[in-house]
Amino acid sequence: MSAEKTQNMTYHHALIFRDDVCIGCSHCTSVCPTGAIHIETGHPILNPDRCIDCGMCYKACPQRAIVIEQDDFQTIYNYECPVVLLPSTFFSQFPSKVTRVAIVSALRYLGFKYVHEVNETVDILKELTLQRLDNDLIDKPVISAFCPAVVRLIQVKYPSLLPNLLLLKSPIDLTTSYVKKKLIDEGVDKDSIGIFYVTPCAAKIASVKNASEGHDHADGIINMNYLFNKVYRIIKQKECNIEADDAEL
Repeated sequence: MSAEKTQNMTYHHALIFRDDVCIGCSHCTSVCPTGAIHIETGHPILNPDRCIDCGMCYKACPQRAIVIEQDDFQTIYNYECPVVLLPSTFFSQFPSKVTRVAIVSALRYLGFKYVHEVNETVDILKELTLQRLDNDLIDKPVISAFCPAVVRLIQVKYPSLLPNLLLLKSPIDLTTSYVKKKLIDEGVDKDSIGIFYVTPCAAKIASVKNASEGHDHADGIINMNYLFNKVYRIIKQKECNIEADDAEL
């Protein structure tokens, strides 16, 4: 399925099928948990109403004919105050000899003015979760809505479980709201702020892209593998000065 076909879907999916690379091996169809993929004329056809962006097809494809989309990295330069939101696992991808200071310095060398971790608001989310669990009116057992793929799976295959979902903002939404408010309170112009979320997860990319209008969401998505490669190249080639002050997020 081409990128053009993907763009016409009501629900935005982050997985893109490359017909020019696909050999019609059907590995993707065998691992899809919702039966969203079938083969026609030697190429996979995606049923957008059943796809949950879990990425199983992406992992199973031997030809790398399935890719996870990301926004053009150059988009960060459209903002005077670009901010990168990182999952904590990003730092653990590097060899142990690569320090946190070096990683943050490289990110700032790339153009990010501020570096934040997505889990900065985890304590808030924990408190809200406990408050909701104490509510006797909520259906039990409770299912976390943290994973967008799980939420979509329930919507597609197990709709009777929808009342059991604990509907709270995700860490990315909470951290995005927190960072924007913090910068605005410090005098930064709202329109100059660009929030860029880093993730390897197709489902999380899809959830950000499908955020409703007026929702406080990230302005762009960067694939974690892509950013890792850029940062690691800068560190290895020593293209930036590594300063202790850059360790502060």
